[in-house]
Amino acid sequence: MAAKAISVLVLEDDDDVRSMVVEALASAGYDVTAVATAAGAERVLTLAHFAAAVLDIFLPDGRGLAFLELLRDHDPQVVAIVMTGFASLDTALMALRLGAYEYLCKPFTPDLLLRSLSRGLERRQLILYNLEMAQDMSLLAQQLQAQRTALQDRMSQATSTLAAVTELPDLLAATPGPAAALVVVCQTAARLASADLVAALFPRQDAFEVAALHDLTARVSPTADLPRSPLLDAALASSAPAYATDLFFGEPLADDHLLGLGFASAVALPVLLQSRALGLLLCASRRPDAFGGEKPSLLGLVASQATAPFANWLARPDGPDATGFVDIQSLL
Repeated sequence: MAAKAISVLVLEDDDDVRSMVVEALASAGYDVTAVATAAGAERVLTLAHFAAAVLDIFLPDGRGLAFLELLRDHDPQVVAIVMTGFASLDTALMALRLGAYEYLCKPFTPDLLLRSLSRGLERRQLILYNLEMAQDMSLLAQQLQAQRTALQDRMSQATSTLAAVTELPDLLAATPGPAAALVVVCQTAARLASADLVAALFPRQDAFEVAALHDLTARVSPTADLPRSPLLDAALASSAPAYATDLFFGEPLADDHLLGLGFASAVALPVLLQSRALGLLLCASRRPDAFGGEKPSLLGLVASQATAPFANWLARPDGPDATGFVDIQSLL
């Protein structure tokens, strides 16, 4: 027996036929709505949804086949059984062409109607299931494509990152002069960390000298000095990276000077020679917590390869005098 939740519309102007159809469907457990005119059927269609319909072809105010088109506009998978007392090949073909599931000639038995409706509803369920599966497959295909694109992007990014790290020694070897080499170091660090500012810093008495700079913000002069600060001094004193993930909220290592320049997060990495800090590689960003994930490790690789450019810059003929922070001879 069919589930009671299945709603069926009956459109038949003959009172006797309509009563027979309604009684047969109701006895089988269907939720039946019956009308005698096309106009009445159109009104009902605006108020309820029907999984199936039993329609007479010829009505006092129109043709049931015209209403069938309207019905299928509401639900393309509606199970439509058309019936007529004036059967013809033309009307049968037209009904099937318009999407009717069955064409019954009057008189017909209730059993014939119920069998036709049951088969039609089974077919409807199969079609709806297949459509749902097709939608699920389409969604899955879209998700797989999105994952594939994301993986390709990650692979491309990883390839670019690896190239930046592996190419750095050759770039430094081919760069004339320590100042230019420090610029290459800053550019590589900025590329790997997506930093807004990267600077090669050397400590002096009251400030840090900016020896090289990659600055997307254009707020720091390449010849300027940066004041000493908790963040920079911490990295220099401990010979370990110092982080400020959100300068706006005054972390313990908050750097007031960097905050004043509009940066939200920063990391200062010491460039070491025999466990002594030659200077610092400072990376800053306008975004909070911009140096998470794999970025510290990548920046550490850059800092480890920056030892020679930092040492060469300190040892240049026009380098710092005897009051400088680092004595290269003692380190060597």
